[in-house]
Amino acid sequence: MTAPLKPDDINRTALLAAHDGSQPTLQAAITAHAATGIIISADNATCFDANGQAALLTAVATATRAFGTAAVILDAPETLIARGPFTGRTLAEAITDQGAHLVANEDRERISADSADWPAVPIGADAFVPSDHAGRHGKPRPIFRVSWSGWVAHVHTGQPPAPQTNGQPCVFAAITAAALAISEAFAYMRARPGSDAGFRDITLNLWNLGHDGSDNGPALAHAPDSWWLVGLGHLGQAYSWAISWLPYLDPAEVHIVLQDVDRTVPGNHSTGVLTPRDSLGTPKTRLVAAALDHAGFTTQIIERRLGTDLRRSADESHVALIGVDNLRTRRVISNVGWRTAIDIGLGSGSETFSSLLMRRFPGVQASEQVEGWATDPPPAAVPATQAFADLRNHHNACGMVELAGIAVGASFVGIIAACIALAEATRELHGGTGCDILAVDLATMDLQSAAAKAIADIISIPL
Repeated sequence: MTAPLKPDDINRTALLAAHDGSQPTLQAAITAHAATGIIISADNATCFDANGQAALLTAVATATRAFGTAAVILDAPETLIARGPFTGRTLAEAITDQGAHLVANEDRERISADSADWPAVPIGADAFVPSDHAGRHGKPRPIFRVSWSGWVAHVHTGQPPAPQTNGQPCVFAAITAAALAISEAFAYMRARPGSDAGFRDITLNLWNLGHDGSDNGPALAHAPDSWWLVGLGHLGQAYSWAISWLPYLDPAEVHIVLQDVDRTVPGNHSTGVLTPRDSLGTPKTRLVAAALDHAGFTTQIIERRLGTDLRRSADESHVALIGVDNLRTRRVISNVGWRTAIDIGLGSGSETFSSLLMRRFPGVQASEQVEGWATDPPPAAVPATQAFADLRNHHNACGMVELAGIAVGASFVGIIAACIALAEATRELHGGTGCDILAVDLATMDLQSAAAKAIADIISIPL
């Protein structure tokens, strides 16, 4: 008799190792994921700076989902949080709430010695850097230093001090830099053939796409006055996370529509940065609304699917951010009549999960004209790996096929995608160039874009 398989309970990030064949069984993949760890540290200046807090808590929220253990070392853990989903709480409270381990001062060197195989992510020029103990394989500990300059996110490897940030800091860049560091640390630990993660410095310029960090962009001074989020899973929660850190003068003046029909399952925690561990049956609209309401925003819930019968009214000025995994919904985006809508699709397989494709509407095509969206894709094939062969032998076939169809993913990818979308919604407000299409592969840091044919119609308010 086969044992029941519960695909809804499976960690979407741990599932990678079953898909790519690096672990022989699903249980081995889950066990291997649980055995990984990472150290995150932040200096005093980072703890007291609102953008630094955004970077730190982004690193923690994504690391607790991408690694089995996240140890956090702070110079000022009792600092109150200025913005975001944890507004008004202390850094220590937020970090433990996310499931990370807050390391006491007297335990810093011990955790450093006991975790020689763990990568480290220092945030801030004076952040604690663990001692360079050789791990089980004799390799030095990889260091991923987080910094940002204006709209530009940087991750530097190695021991030299990270460069000081220049220009007016932009919270998108701070959040992106932290998520990029966790992405690089995860890729280093995954050690796929051809990957140079851990041995390279990377930069993502959200102002001047495809260019290095020499053009930091202007001070972030304006942002849309309202948002409409369709789909509140991996991407929708990442959008909400990034929006919550925007320095609006009065967040209560910012109207955010939240549209979804789904309820949480335990597996959602691994990709959704606002989903608590073991969450089951909570409407995603209510979950996200609670986080944004706490941050001071004004929210409205729509618990129905996006269809051809939904239209924007003449007085609605929302920027729509689409985060769905089905093409039927994407095909009707242009039909709603939003002034500006931004859709991002994420890769779903073990080789594509770190890639993303952004489209802006109105753009070069209406949503129903996008060739790749014309027909629904065929059902996902069951991976030809030892782990899925083992599942076939020990579990119900329907459960195995359902599990094969679940997109693998990691929360840091959604956060980076969200920052790209928010930068797209604000760049032209500051005199920059918009994009109709943008493709990014985090594994190679390749970026391709098509400049927008027309300036987006966005109503903004000052920050």
